[in-house]
Amino acid sequence: MENSTQKNLVKLKKQAKLDEVPVQDDIKYVAEALLKKIPIVGDALAYLIHTTFPNLWQERLKKFLDEIAIEVEKVKDKVDKHIIETEEFSYIFEKTMRSVLQNYQKEKIECFKAVFIHSLLSTDVKTEEKEFFLTLVNEMTVTHIKILYLFYDPDAFNKRHGDGVKNGGVGSRMQILKRCFPGTSEALLRSVVSDLDSKGLTRVSTALNGTLSSTDISMLTGLITDFGKKFVDFVTL
Repeated sequence: MENSTQKNLVKLKKQAKLDEVPVQDDIKYVAEALLKKIPIVGDALAYLIHTTFPNLWQERLKKFLDEIAIEVEKVKDKVDKHIIETEEFSYIFEKTMRSVLQNYQKEKIECFKAVFIHSLLSTDVKTEEKEFFLTLVNEMTVTHIKILYLFYDPDAFNKRHGDGVKNGGVGSRMQILKRCFPGTSEALLRSVVSDLDSKGLTRVSTALNGTLSSTDISMLTGLITDFGKKFVDFVTL
C-alpha cells in the first residue's frame, strides 16, 4: 500500500502532467509543480529551480574542488592518508560539500576550503572542535568573519584595508570599529560582537564604550580569546 507521501507525489505529477518522469527526478519536478502554483512569479521560479540553480551549484562545487586540488598539492607531504578512512573525515567532507552549495560568499567559501585542508592534516584540533568550527562558519555572516579577522590581528587587518584607521584622538573602541566597517550600522556591529562573545570567540562587548585617550587601531588588540584564535587559525589557509 502506498504511503501518503507516495500518493502526494503521484498526485502532483499527474497535476503537472509529469507521469513519465523518471523516479529519481521526483523531488525536482514536485518542487517545480508546487512553485508553478504561486501566482504571478510561479513559472519564473520553477524555471530557476530547473535550470539556474543546478548550474550554479555545479559551477560552485567544481570551482571549489579545483581549488582544493591546488591546496592539497601544496601540503601533500603532510596529508595523513589514514584520516580519509575515518568516519570523522567522512562527516567533515559531506558537511563541507553541503555548506559550499548553500553559501555563495567568497569569504565563507575560503573558510570551508581551510577547514577541508586542515582536516586532512594531523593537528591539535579535536574532533568536536572541528565539527563546531565548521558549524560556526556555516552559521556566521561575512561580517562575523571579518570582525574576527580584525580582532585576530588589528594591525594586519588595517594594512590590508589601506591603513584606513589613524589615531583619532579621544574616543571609544566602537568608534574604531565603525571606522573599520564604514557603512555598517552600529546596531549590527554590536549584535555581531555580542554573538561572537557568546560563542567564546571574543571578549569585546564590555570594552566597546569606555573612553580611550587614543583611538589607534592597536586599541583593538587583546580582544580575541585563545579559542577564537584557534578558530581563526583553523578556518584560514
